Amino acid sequence: MDRKKSGELYWVEQTISPIKDSAGVISHYVSVCKDITVLRKEQERELQLQMARNVQQRFYTGAATGAAGLDIACAIYPDKEACGDYLDAFTMPDGRTCIGIGDVSGHGLDSALVMALTRAYVRSFAQVEADLAKILSRVNHMLLADLEEARFVTMLLVCLDGANGSLSYANAGHVPGFLMKDSGEIDHVLESSGPPLGLFTDTSFATTTVPLASRHLLVLLTDGTTEMATLEDEEFGADGVLGYVRDHSQDSALELVHGIYRAARSFAGDHPQQDDATGVVVRVA
Repeated sequence: MDRKKSGELYWVEQTISPIKDSAGVISHYVSVCKDITVLRKEQERELQLQMARNVQQRFYTGAATGAAGLDIACAIYPDKEACGDYLDAFTMPDGRTCIGIGDVSGHGLDSALVMALTRAYVRSFAQVEADLAKILSRVNHMLLADLEEARFVTMLLVCLDGANGSLSYANAGHVPGFLMKDSGEIDHVLESSGPPLGLFTDTSFATTTVPLASRHLLVLLTDGTTEMATLEDEEFGADGVLGYVRDHSQDSALELVHGIYRAARSFAGDHPQQDDATGVVVRVA
């Protein structure tokens, strides 16, 4: 490092070259210094992002869990180096399989940090609270103290109870999920019952329970998939997602969740991806 006349330290790349006289003997040396402060900061930033990606990858790998009678698959396609989408799957104390999917406002490393914090809150409260709506309320209370003004987290929590043949969910401002019959018919739409988390103090949510039957197909997404659009701003939309699922209804959950993303990207054509895209598909045996 070197110091400017102002006293400020900065990174330098120094090159020292020998200068020879007419007899070929080194007479002196010339030192050339190049300010590489910006380059070093970019390298440090890339290192931080790589560390964030590694942590997130462990989170998402753990989310690809399985349960008896359930074929569960997830896919995460980040727009930036670090992903702001929330995705998790774990077993509740009562044995139900819980899946969480959400979207942190903004992009980049700060959104990834909020995602990690949100994941910790959900898992913690799920150990002491069985009602999904109450879990969302508790997470909302914590995020109110953590998030900057106008920042928020959308979240859809789903619990699958294969033993009792039921599905419970609570949705905080997230895009709807879809429970489909084997025929392709929509059996239930998992609509939002409240605003996103981190915005309002007096927010309440509702838990809804519906029957879960053999050969049901559950599709959960973030809006990075449905809002993928062409250069003419035509969006892939929920209709595009459901149309793809119906056309490939015999595919495995893994094939479907990756196929949905590929279909959305193909639909968008040359228009680059603008947001993180995350999906979960669950096929009931």
